Amino acid sequence: MSQRTVRIQLVIIHAALKDAVDWDLVPRNVADKADPPAGRSKEKEIWSPEQVRAFLNHCAGDRLAAMWRLAAMTGVRRGEIAALSWADVDLDGGLVTLWRDPKTRTSKRTISLDAVTVAAMKAHKTRQATERLAAGPLWQNSGAAFTMEDGRSVATDYLTRLFGRKVIEAGLPVITLHGLRHAYATMLLRAGEPIRVVSQRIGHATPNITLAVYAHVLPGDDSRAAQRGAALLDQG
Repeated sequence: MSQRTVRIQLVIIHAALKDAVDWDLVPRNVADKADPPAGRSKEKEIWSPEQVRAFLNHCAGDRLAAMWRLAAMTGVRRGEIAALSWADVDLDGGLVTLWRDPKTRTSKRTISLDAVTVAAMKAHKTRQATERLAAGPLWQNSGAAFTMEDGRSVATDYLTRLFGRKVIEAGLPVITLHGLRHAYATMLLRAGEPIRVVSQRIGHATPNITLAVYAHVLPGDDSRAAQRGAALLDQG
């Protein structure tokens, strides 16, 4: 396993044993003695909010513009995008339920959509209805929210390739589609959103996983937290 995977597993085990100690099930947390892997994995490129905005602006005229907006504003996995059905989308309530991706059975969740994303999804649904009429008997009624021009569900590999082309066209630093998920989570954490809320929105099994994956985001903002704390005490 990679160093990152080992560190994540250690965080999870440590948290579980801490609970066991608190519940008097075990006398001590033996994970305190564990040594995490030495060194650090190379950090991946993470887009800034400005770069995400530039990407969405570039894709504004794309037939799948709503899909890119949904990915950027929810941190959904590519498998969740491909598996999303209109039956899982409540446009009136501004909610989307994610549960159909077979690789993420433990991350079923219902999350809220912002007003701009809801509007984009409504426009996309109208566009899809037009495509259905144009395709006539050739239309394949998959029920998927995002499809090919003939109604077939989009495949994850297709999404990966399409995203890659869009990134190059936009002249942005090259990242994977999963990198859009990282950008979203990083943006929320740096904005001060609680880890528990971020974890729930992106579908991590526990907040401990979110903390392990995105711990690098927090130290860079530590000085700002220190100044805020001092200001609260010293303002009088």
